[in-house]
Amino acid sequence: MLRENGGAERVVIGVVKDAQVSHLGETDRVYAYLPAGPKEQARMILLVHSAGGYESVAKGIREATHALDAELVMDVTKLEDNLEIRRTPSRIVAALSGVLGALALLLASIGVYAWSPTA
Repeated sequence: MLRENGGAERVVIGVVKDAQVSHLGETDRVYAYLPAGPKEQARMILLVHSAGGYESVAKGIREATHALDAELVMDVTKLEDNLEIRRTPSRIVAALSGVLGALALLLASIGVYAWSPTA
């Protein structure tokens, strides 16, 4: 049993080890999963692992969602595409670091060449 600051009690129904919830690669934070209310359901993400192909699984998810609520908007994407959005800032920083490193090497080479007595 967990108690929130306001005094509401929650029943623990499971424990997850090493969940990556908000930041890719960060697993040392404490996080609690709570039932989604109407406000949270607008941004709800469902991760599905399947041995089947993407197209057949996506079609099945869309059909099941449509059977539950025909008005519900459902966007089905691959996990790789979802992770790509989170990896983009790291890739930009890595590319910028590489360009700046190459520029520093070029400037150092020019400086050494200009300073050498044989030039």
